[in-house]
Amino acid sequence: MIRTMQAFAHAKDSLDKKYKNAKVFEKVADRMDVGMAKIRRDETSRLEVSIIKATKNDENIPKEKHVRILQNSCSVHCPRQQVNYIIHVLGKRLEDNQPGWVIVLKSLIVFHRLMREVDPSFLEEFLHYGERTNLNRLLRLETYFDRNHVDSWDYSSFIRVYGIYLDERLTVFRAMKFDPGREGNQLPPPAPGTQSTALVRVAGPTVLKSCGSKDLLLLLPLVEKLLLRLLNCVPEGRTRHDIIVQYSCSLVLRELGPVYKAMCEGVMNLTDKFFEMGRVDALKGLDLYKEYLALSEKINGFFGSLESIGPLRNLVPVPSIQAMPPDFLSTMEEYVKNLPRTISAAALGVSAGKVGGVVSNKAAGGGTKSLGGGGGGVGGGKEDATEEKRGGKKGVTTEKANDDLGKKEEEKAKKTNVQVNLIDLDIAPSIPTPTITTLMPTSSNALVVSTPPLKDPFAVSVDFFNAAPVNAYGG
Repeated sequence: MIRTMQAFAHAKDSLDKKYKNAKVFEKVADRMDVGMAKIRRDETSRLEVSIIKATKNDENIPKEKHVRILQNSCSVHCPRQQVNYIIHVLGKRLEDNQPGWVIVLKSLIVFHRLMREVDPSFLEEFLHYGERTNLNRLLRLETYFDRNHVDSWDYSSFIRVYGIYLDERLTVFRAMKFDPGREGNQLPPPAPGTQSTALVRVAGPTVLKSCGSKDLLLLLPLVEKLLLRLLNCVPEGRTRHDIIVQYSCSLVLRELGPVYKAMCEGVMNLTDKFFEMGRVDALKGLDLYKEYLALSEKINGFFGSLESIGPLRNLVPVPSIQAMPPDFLSTMEEYVKNLPRTISAAALGVSAGKVGGVVSNKAAGGGTKSLGGGGGGVGGGKEDATEEKRGGKKGVTTEKANDDLGKKEEEKAKKTNVQVNLIDLDIAPSIPTPTITTLMPTSSNALVVSTPPLKDPFAVSVDFFNAAPVNAYGG
């Protein structure tokens, strides 16, 4: 027992010595880099010194004078090579030799400050830099873990979610030119514990407020995902009392209002257009509305978790949740349930002319009738072929009479995207609307669209791959 305790104490002393050496090494390396940059005395040395000093390994927020130098060097009037160099050096601080959590977190804070407070040309150049260097996910540190310091698990976890949020922020800007940093505070946020003197301007509407259904279904999921990533940036464990983590969290918290406002604009636009959508788009819209309700509930829990962190308490007001009628969700679900089920002819590999020939043949009185889906076989069995020969005369005559009409339908269908409504293939008014449509394999390896048994004994059967309608009983 005594030997075990001695071994444990020795191992702990070795680890403490190792982590202390790692911290000392990082500080020495930063001083050497600063000295080498000053010796060069070229155009980039001043920028490199500012980057190293803004992200050096001390547990304080980045100094404002170094961040200001970088902001002035990234403005729209500066050379693009200079902006690319700043992005490159900051990116190296995230990757070189497995840096400690202090260096990585302060580098992400500097990136965030530049994204918020420099004109949009910096974001554009950041995206171009990622495309040229194949570093599109430079800020997405999903696998980061600090192995150089004791008890760094909580810090590494916060860095991962913070980096993912910044990456999603870039993705939303790429898709819809939405920058939540431009929608709120125009001055940098103060350090935690100090009073804010930031100026606020009224934000204009986003593109989600007036875009069409197609763009809305593509862009609204991105904004909802961005809000979800933002709500994940909650300090936990030891990070709740760290000043650097609190400062980075304050930057994120100030963007909650603009992101939530953009999502609400998209949801209001969705509710206006929802009852004009087809079945596929309506299903997507219903999922987006359910996600909106879940995120609105999660916002309350997000602010509740920040109540115990003094500097973040009451930093920004809780956004007013826009409540919808309680029965609106059930109304949307009922609308989707009552929409007709349609199948695209192009998706099933059937030519629209063949389907048009079937419909015109039915209207002309030729009729196509199907054998059942039971033991008699469906589309391709020997019994089907025998029955087809018995009634083939009338079917062939009707098919020839409507051949020209089928060709005209085929030419028209090539120019448009034809939707085949399985309910409309049988025009008899006495037959009720089928509720289930299935695709069943047959012995000839062809898929046959079949409906369940109806009151009419002659159910519709169309072989989409063998091209010809089957007249089972001769009309």
